[in-house]
Amino acid sequence: MSVTKSLSLSEDQELWAEKLAMVGELAAGMAHEIRNPLTSIRGFLQLLQRKFPPQAAEQEYFNIIFAELDRINNLIKEFLSLSKPIEPRLEMVDYTRLMEEALLLASQEALLYEVELKERIEKELPPLCLDPSKIKQTVLNILVNAIQAVGPGGKVEVEI
Repeated sequence: MSVTKSLSLSEDQELWAEKLAMVGELAAGMAHEIRNPLTSIRGFLQLLQRKFPPQAAEQEYFNIIFAELDRINNLIKEFLSLSKPIEPRLEMVDYTRLMEEALLLASQEALLYEVELKERIEKELPPLCLDPSKIKQTVLNILVNAIQAVGPGGKVEVEI
């Protein structure tokens, strides 16, 4: 009787492995399908960016958009390589600027939720060695969670 159970368990495991493989293939296909429009978006944004002089204020928005597109692309890469952990990409980063970018992105969420987002950022912070993409994503997640938690009419204060 125990032999039958182990055969059944083995069959269940085999079926489970097949299902996981199918889900993995589907996920990989979806990730590639997401990447294709991102490439088009990046290309058209680059064409649009050329219409503005290098010193135009809009250039900062383009830089942020490109950085966010890169972040989405990196998330897709991480999604595709769930089986093997990705080493952090450590680099010296202007932490103040990184936080300003995260706050700018969070400010859109604050507008959507009618939340006041107050910020006080020390302008002379030393550069830090970190993975900017992971830190920015973490800070953005915390800010969005805070904004959604306080709800309309609420206030989120950030001090860095």
